[in-house]
Amino acid sequence: LVSTGTTTMNRTTTWGNLTISSGTLTLGAAQTVAGNWTNNSGSTALAGNFTVTMSGASKTIGGSALTPFYALTISNGATTTLNTSATLANNFTITGTSTNTSFTHASGIDLSITGTVRINQPTTNSRSSSWLINAGTATATGQITMGNTNTTTTRITNITITSGTLNANGGITTLAGTGSTTAACHVITMTGSTGSFKLKGAIATSGGTGAAG
Repeated sequence: LVSTGTTTMNRTTTWGNLTISSGTLTLGAAQTVAGNWTNNSGSTALAGNFTVTMSGASKTIGGSALTPFYALTISNGATTTLNTSATLANNFTITGTSTNTSFTHASGIDLSITGTVRINQPTTNSRSSSWLINAGTATATGQITMGNTNTTTTRITNITITSGTLNANGGITTLAGTGSTTAACHVITMTGSTGSFKLKGAIATSGGTGAAG
């Protein structure tokens, strides 16, 4: 789909590649994009209080302009790279269950989230749900929650920072199942020497760990 001028989507639809080439695209219903999202219009190119779900593997959010999403979901098995900075007026969710799922910042790319962040723990062994901030910047006003109530240590939620920054302004909560040690399930990894993890509020954890590089 290529959107030009003034376009309104009032039906929930799954698209391949979606490009806003000019004007404003208004969402009247939630939309799924199985391909690449491209905004070449401007920083006011998207309107409407509905979620955009990225569902494809090895797909991108990019273009010449920042996209002002209302809410963004990375669905199970999707691997999305943020190539152009974006803002979220509401929540950000990584919903990995049975397949490795990830959201990756390109170097120097920012994501600003006014709402909460939820990184779901997979329900299948040896799978991960990952937010790879790497050399980008992420700012979450609301709470970041990692995990479900699984107790298997090979079902991983992960946030990775290399030379970038995570501003966790609403604190972080990690969830764990009852009756099992699950510290290895929910991991914040800092692998570079110049990255920053800035925390406001608390880390409330029933199973989590930090891994220093």
